[in-house]
Amino acid sequence: MGSDDSVAAAVERFGRINVLVNNAGIGKPSPWTTRSAYTGSGLVQPGGTKSSFEANTVEPDMPMQIYAEQRRIADKVALAVNEDGDDPATVAKAIVAAATDSKPKVRYTAGRNARLLSAAHRVLPAGVFDGQVRKANKLAG
Repeated sequence: MGSDDSVAAAVERFGRINVLVNNAGIGKPSPWTTRSAYTGSGLVQPGGTKSSFEANTVEPDMPMQIYAEQRRIADKVALAVNEDGDDPATVAKAIVAAATDSKPKVRYTAGRNARLLSAAHRVLPAGVFDGQVRKANKLAG
């Protein structure tokens, strides 16, 4: 089902759409080599959330050997974060709060890990914060 079909189905079923959530992931497009380890800046910032993540992963058609080991590590880290993540209801509550708050905030964190990450991002120097996020995610550099 394409996105237009999904919207039409939702309107047909519920009569209208009050909130639309794009759950494609977080991050800002940028070259991998220049990307900060923490690029999330959305309205609702989830930590790890339990999902069927592994069902949506796809192996590359022609994997580049130079990235093979880092990809293996990233896949392992992502699966671990997924398993230890917050219940999706935690993110849903933050979305409802963002949609219904009479005095909306700039950001709503969802879950303990997101709150810790947001607090660390505010108080640590950028280089220290980036290094810690890279270390936690087992990223090179």
